[in-house]
Amino acid sequence: METVKVLKALANDTRLEIVRILLGKSMCVHALARHFQVSAPTICVHVRLLREAGLVSGERKGYYIHYQANRETIQELSRHFADLCAQKQIPCQKCHCHEAGSCQCHTKGKHGHETSSKKRS
Repeated sequence: METVKVLKALANDTRLEIVRILLGKSMCVHALARHFQVSAPTICVHVRLLREAGLVSGERKGYYIHYQANRETIQELSRHFADLCAQKQIPCQKCHCHEAGSCQCHTKGKHGHETSSKKRS
C-alpha cells in the first residue's frame, strides 16, 4: 500500500463517501452517479483514483462493472495509524540548555526538531 496515495484519494469528501457506500454494497458508476446527482464521467474520475490507490476494485456483471471497497487496504491503513499512535515521544535531552531550564530548541529549530510558533521555557 502506498500510504500517501491512499490518503490523497481519501482527502476528497466525495471519494470518502464512495468508499463508505461501497463498504456496504457493490455499485456501478451509474448508480453512484444517481446517488450523488452528478454525471457518470464525474464519478468515473473519482472511481479511477480510488482504484489506483487500491481502495476499490471492480467486477464485471453483464454490461456494467460493479465496484466494492477493498477492506484489506482500509485495514492496512488503520494498522498504519495504530503504529503511528504507538510511537513514544522522545524528548530532546542532548543539549545543555535543558539543564539551565531555558530550552530554545523548539522555537529556533535546533537539533533537527520540528519548530513551534510558541516559545517554550
